[in-house]
Amino acid sequence: MHQLFRLVLGQKDLSRAGDLFSLDDSEIEDSLTEALEQIKIISSSSKRRTGRDLLNCLFQLPAQKIAEK
Repeated sequence: MHQLFRLVLGQKDLSRAGDLFSLDDSEIEDSLTEALEQIKIISSSSKRRTGRDLLNCLFQLPAQKIAEK
């Protein structure tokens, strides 16, 4: 899995989540299946609030970047 996915999903380093959107698709294509599996685990975990916060952060960042333009 790409190092940024490891930081954001594995270590829950949300401060780096925005950096994912600056990567070229080709840099992360091979990591998507594993990243999605990790997102499923996080979203269904007993620490649901943490998983929900992570998912909200990941999916709100593109909207924030568009709004900033």
